[in-house]
Order: sequence, then C-alpha cells, then structure tokens
Amino acid sequence: MSKVSIIMPSYNKELYISQAIDSILRQSFKDFELLIIDDVSSDNSVEIIKSYSDKRIRFFQNKDNLGMASTRNIGLSEAKGEYIALLDADDISTEDRLEKEVLFLDQCKDIDIVFGKFQEIDENNVIKELYHTPLKNPLFIKAKLLVKDVIPNGSCMYRK
Repeated sequence: MSKVSIIMPSYNKELYISQAIDSILRQSFKDFELLIIDDVSSDNSVEIIKSYSDKRIRFFQNKDNLGMASTRNIGLSEAKGEYIALLDADDISTEDRLEKEVLFLDQCKDIDIVFGKFQEIDENNVIKELYHTPLKNPLFIKAKLLVKDVIPNGSCMYRK
C-alpha cells in the first residue's frame, strides 16, 4: 500500500495533463499512487495518459460524463493510501510538495489536513498572482467554509 494517493480527475486537459503528471512523477517523495480518472474526454487526454508506463499510475475511465465532483469521488473510493492529495489535471506541484505535507501530517497527529500557497499560471505559462490563505483561527475557518472553499485543491493533503 502506498503512503499517499493522489487523485487527479481529468476532462479535456490535453494541453496541461503532461505537466501535471510529470510534476507528480518528479516528486522527492516516492511512496505514492497516482489515480487519474478521465471523465470521457473528447481530446487527446486519454492517449497522453496512456503514454505513461510508471507503475504508480492507476488509470480509470468513466463510461459517462459525470462531472468533476463525481469523478474525484471515484478516485477517492479507489484510493489505498494513508493520505489523500488532490491535484487537478491542469495543476502543477512543486517537487517537494508531497515530502513536506507527509512530514507535517506524520509529525502533527492532531492535524487532519494541510495545504499551502499556490500560484496561477496562464495558458502562456505566465505566472500570475500568488494565493495564500493563512487560517489560524478554527472559528474563522469554520465560518469561511460555509460560504467559500478556502482550501485549494492543488495543494491539499489530508488523512483518509
């Protein structure tokens, strides 16, 4: 069993999915499985995914287009890792992301989720704004989650 299961839903992301997959395969932390779930893409996403031969990649294809949430849930139901990390098919992780997040969760048993800063990159590979949501007050976090998703998918990891 892998320590971390990375869930990557994909729908028509041929322009980005290679970078997303490569960013996971280059991780300094190696004990992971990458679950890629294609949601009936009509572009070349499936061919790109199938071109990878890394044994840590597990590929699933929906029979019908189910949408992002249901597609991610399929990955969650198949995940075998102790920790779950999310990464969309148009996201890129830094090479030490998994290592840092696993270390933190291993050391802080009373914490169930960790996430970090993220930056947007446009279609021309121009780095845009840096997003950072410092959340320290549990009451503030709870109130904020009722109205807005403040935990960025592409940088979060949590206990299964």
